[in-house]
This record gives sequence, C-alpha cells and structure tokens, in this order.
Amino acid sequence: GCDRGCRFCQPGYTFLPVRERSTEDVVKLSKQSMANSGHEEYSMLSLCVSDYTTLHDSVRALNEEHSARRSSLSFPSQRADRMNLELAEELKAVRKSGITLAPEAGTERMRAVINKGLSHQQIISAIEAAYQSGWASVKLYFMCGLPTERDEDLQGIIEILKEAAHHCRVIRKSNIAKHKKELELTCTISNFVPKPFTPFQWFGQTAPDEMDRKHKVLRQYLRDSGLRHVTLNVTDSQISLLETVISRGDRSLGKLILEAYNRGAIFDAWDDRFKPEIWHAVAADHGESLIDMACTDREVGSMQPWDVVHIGLHNWWLVREWEKALATTETAPCSENTCHACGVCTELDITHELAAPKPEVLKRNPFVKGLDQNKENSDGHPSLFFEAAPVAPPTEASVRMRFKFTKLGELRFIGHLDMQTLLTRAARRACLVLAYSNGFNPQPKLNLAAPLPLFQESVAEIGEMELSELLTPAQFMSRINDKLPPEVQLTEAFDLQINKKDSLSSKLSGAVYHATICGVDVEACGQTVASLKAEIDARVREILQAPTFIIQAPAEHDAKNDGRAKKPVEKDLRPLIKDIQLIDQDPLTLELKLAHGPRGHIKPTDILSNLGLPKALTNAPVRWKLKRIALQADNDSDLFAI
Repeated sequence: GCDRGCRFCQPGYTFLPVRERSTEDVVKLSKQSMANSGHEEYSMLSLCVSDYTTLHDSVRALNEEHSARRSSLSFPSQRADRMNLELAEELKAVRKSGITLAPEAGTERMRAVINKGLSHQQIISAIEAAYQSGWASVKLYFMCGLPTERDEDLQGIIEILKEAAHHCRVIRKSNIAKHKKELELTCTISNFVPKPFTPFQWFGQTAPDEMDRKHKVLRQYLRDSGLRHVTLNVTDSQISLLETVISRGDRSLGKLILEAYNRGAIFDAWDDRFKPEIWHAVAADHGESLIDMACTDREVGSMQPWDVVHIGLHNWWLVREWEKALATTETAPCSENTCHACGVCTELDITHELAAPKPEVLKRNPFVKGLDQNKENSDGHPSLFFEAAPVAPPTEASVRMRFKFTKLGELRFIGHLDMQTLLTRAARRACLVLAYSNGFNPQPKLNLAAPLPLFQESVAEIGEMELSELLTPAQFMSRINDKLPPEVQLTEAFDLQINKKDSLSSKLSGAVYHATICGVDVEACGQTVASLKAEIDARVREILQAPTFIIQAPAEHDAKNDGRAKKPVEKDLRPLIKDIQLIDQDPLTLELKLAHGPRGHIKPTDILSNLGLPKALTNAPVRWKLKRIALQADNDSDLFAI
C-alpha cells in the first residue's frame, strides 16, 4: 500500500493501508526465492518502495546477503525526495540496473494539484546524486493532460531537463576521468487517464486533438532548448482515449468490447495491431462517441458504476481531495502525520503496519502501528546502516570444469542463450560458487563449445565453467545435475588446468550428426525398405565422389538496400563434407560428419534439404530428426578430451 495520496493513482487508494515487512522477513524471503529460482537479479517491489521505513537497512542487509553470489538488487521508479548518494551507491554494489524517477509534473503548482509532494530542487538533487554515483543514464516519468494543466507546466518539464543537464555538466567538468559520458535522459510522457476510486474520477480526459497539440508543444520546447542526449517518448492519444473509455465504463460497455472484437480488434496492446477506427465505428453504431464517453466531466460527488464496490474510502473525502486539487493544496501521508479520516482504517477495521514508524507519529495517529519483530538500537531508533560492507564477489577461479551434457526431448525448443541461462541458474540453485568476469556487468565464466540450433537434440554438448571453490568432478556433476531437468544432464566432467587459455571454440573442427527420417510410410510410397536404402546409398556415394556439391544459399535481406532480398548465392559445400553414411534402415538414419568451427561450418539441414530423395518420397511429408552425436577437434579426435 501507499498513502502518498497522488490524486490520479488508483492503486494508491485501492491498496490502502500501508503494510510493510521487517528487514529480517525481507532477507529471509529473498534467500528462499533466490535459492529456488537461481536468478541473478531481484527487486524490491511496492507502490512506493522509497517510503519503506527500513529501506536503507534492508538494502544493506540484502546486499550483504546476496552480493557474494553476484545477485543484484533493482528498484522500480523512486521518489526523488528519497534518492540520495548512499542509496545510489548501494544500488550499484553488484551491477547497475538503471535509475528511474517519477516527478509526474513539470511545475510545483502542478505537483501540488496532483498531491505529488516534490519540490523542484529535490528532483534536480536526485538526478545529480544518480550521476555522481556513476549513472550516466536516468529515466524520468511525467504525465500530460492533467486537470488544470497549462502550457507553462509542460515547459516546466523541459526546464527540469535543462537544469539537470547543466548541473551534471558541471559535475562532469570537475572530474572527467570519472564521468566520461554526458548525462542521457529518457523522458516518458504518459497521458492522464481518469481512474475509478480517485479524486480525479469526475474529470474528463483531455480530447485527443488537444492532447496531440500538447505533445507538439513539448517537442517544440525540447527543440528550442537545444538539449542533446534527451529521448522523449509519448503515448498515443488514441490508446489513452480507449483506456479512459474502458476505465469509466459501466456494464453496457461489454457489448461494445465484444462487437469490436468481432470486427477484428485483437491484440490492441500491440502498436502495429491497434485499429482505433474499429472502436470509433462500433461506438457510433451504438449511438455513442468515444470522445464524449472519455472527455466529458462528470458531476463532482455523483455516484459512479464502480461504487457498487466498497474499498473503505468515504465519497465525501474524495470530493474534498478534488476541491483541494483545485486549490493547489496538498495532503500529507497519514503514516507520517495525523489521521485524515478517509474511512479506510475505520470502515475496514485495519491499521497501517510500518517496520519503523516515527515515535511522534505513533503518538498522534492511532491507526499507525509498528511491527513487533522490528529490532532497535539501545536508543530506541532503528539503525540506518549495518556496519558490515557488502562482500566482494569472487572473480578469481579455483577450478575450471569441462563437462559434457545432453539436450534432449522438449528442451530442443530452447535456444543457445536460454541454455546458458539454464546452466547458470542451475549452478546457482546448487550453491556453486561461480567465478565472474570483471567490468560493468559481470557475467559467470561459462563457455559452451558450439551453439546448437533450435529443434536439434544432442548427447554430446561440451562446456566449461569456472568456480571459485574446490570441487571434485563427481561433486560438481552431482550437485548441478540435481538442479537440472532430466532432458539436460551432465554425463562426464573433469578438472581442467586453470591456466589453460585455449577456448573450446578455437579447437573445434567438426561435428557428427544422426539424421533420422520421420513421417514416411515407405510401403505406402510403393517401395520396400531395401530399395529405398539402395537409392539413398547411391545418392550418398554420388555426393561423396563428386568434386563439388553446389547449393543455392537462401536469400538474405539487406538492411542497407531498403530490406529487399539479395539474389541467391551459390555455395560449394563439398569441401566441408567429411563423410555421410546410411547406418540404420529401421528407421532410416544417416550419419553426417561435417566441418564445424572457425575454419569452416556447414549446417546438416543444408545437406538434407539438397540430398535428392527418391522420387517416390518427393510428395511425402518428409521430416528429419537431428541429433548431435559428437563434437570433434583436428584429426577427428574428441573435442572433450583435448
């Protein structure tokens, strides 16, 4: 819950009261989640994580617990008045995941209207703190079309960007060695949508034409400012119009939605599939106008379709907040002040539960309670920081394990990067102490010999993983196999010399595949298995005895040529074919020994699609099931043993 009371924010009212966890609970839950998932990043999520009363303690405790395993902490958008250097430093203890601030409006007048409670200087100071801590990129959220908004409020957004950029240039000039990049700002502009259960529920939305004009004004102010390194993203006014129609609708809106769906309004959340003309046409057929439905003010205090749901708030209290918005008067959070008698606590018989409430608030607000398990110092106040600094994650490897593993069954449908993630997370769940690379975004030292394409199986994939703990191969295999699915299992492993620098891919020379023909009823094609075997044998001998094996390479699209396809290119695959044999006839299976590696590479599908099957099979739905049997080094030796 969040009791800030931003007057446009539906969750801020419907998720009341505030209910916090203790630092101990947060750490305990994070340990369980990380142990069960193997993820390398976790996030503290709430409507306003910056208001968490033990935020600094919890962040330090989480880093102390997880940084040694290179698990990084991220935040959703933060309040500018709670962003400081200490918090910024903690957030980059492992890796930087991004800084997002949500000022919402460009002027202090407009922020008072929406009850945001932020000063201009607090916003600028937060951006400065992020830049001083090493973030050269900051994302900002603003809103457009808010009630009582004027063009000078839009200009205020650009003024914030200008002043922040100026301050950060001064910081950069003072220490160019540390701040090598100028500040980059991404400014996302969302259009105001009146939401149920908020003081702004009776306001109509700004009409699309006027919203588009406001967007143009913003872009013009940005051009006139001369700012560089600023990206301005705005939401399409037609999307926001439809959001408002659905947000304010009653039960009759269901018929309109169904009719729009029947006419082809599908996947509207995708920009390339959104067809606003369908929605306008359907509304017109129902005697309605989307603009009238969304952009008309409603009588303040009037009952609305959603009032059949009671969330605890008094209607008169929402009206009072509407009046205070027009008077540019702010309402303080009740967990930091006295009770505002909104109705939630009394109507629902609940209280705000804070991990570390201020003693003075406990005295004057009976609906604010502290958690019993919250630990305090001898002076009666919670500590701001733990004394211990985060443990430095390991980068030096103690063991370099080379291993062979399978990829079978349904896991043939996952790609190479997902396979790397699968192995890494299994190792983390097995509590293996991985060694990590250095740099801005450290990664586990995992190397797979050759990417296996989608839809192909393998019994002989090879990889290497560096660990910062001493383990035997048997211990390594046992611990990680226990956390891997049955389709992916380590079958062999040995301890490689830690100082051996040659990569697996540099030694790779070839690969062996088994291709089994599927989906063919030989007898139904008018042939016997023996005759089909003889024809395929003859075709294989023909390929092996020929000096060339020319295929037409698939057409590629040229981005520099307006995306038009290039002409097909002829390729001679014969130098890359080591051997082909028919090794089984029930089912028919070919063994292909092909070049694979930095000195030459051929796909087994290129051979199979140009094999030239017997005429009796050309009309059959022929499929090949591919399985990689071995990866080879020079002289056809096993790459695993090199």
